[in-house]
Amino acid sequence: MSNNTKSLQGKEREDYISKRFPEYKLDKMMKSKKYKANIKKYILERIDVTEGDKIYKFPDKEISKIDYVFKRFTSEYLHDYNIKYYKGDFKKIMAEWLSGLALNFDYYYYDIIEQSKKLHEVESFDEDTEERIKQNWFQHLANELFYLLDQIQK
Repeated sequence: MSNNTKSLQGKEREDYISKRFPEYKLDKMMKSKKYKANIKKYILERIDVTEGDKIYKFPDKEISKIDYVFKRFTSEYLHDYNIKYYKGDFKKIMAEWLSGLALNFDYYYYDIIEQSKKLHEVESFDEDTEERIKQNWFQHLANELFYLLDQIQK
C-alpha cells in the first residue's frame, strides 16, 4: 500500500481503493453473506433435476441438485482431452461447459447484468464492473458450484 492509503481511514479508504481498483469493490461484494445466500438460491433455482431420465427421490433437495449437475458435467464434458487441454483446471472446464448453456443460467449480457444487480442488491454498476461481470459470469458460476459441492461434502 502506498503512503496515501495509510493515512486514509474507514469509508474514505474504501472509496479510494475502489476507485483505483474497480475489481476490489466487486470482490468485496461477492464475499458478503447476503450475496452468498443470493447466488446459492439463484443456482439452485436454475437446476432442474427432473430432466430426461434423471429423477431423484427428493429432487428439491440441495444435495440432489448438486449431485445431478456434477454427474451430468462428468458424463458430458469431463473427459481426458478437456482435462489435458485445460491442464486439470476442473473449474475452468466446468465454466466452459456452462458457457455452452448446459444449464438454465442467464447468458445474454443484459440478463447477466440485471441478475447480478439482483444478486448484489444494487441499482447499478459502473462500466468497468459490468464488463468484469460479463466476462467472468460462467467462471463465477463454476466457482460457486464447486463451493456448494464442498459445503455439501463437509
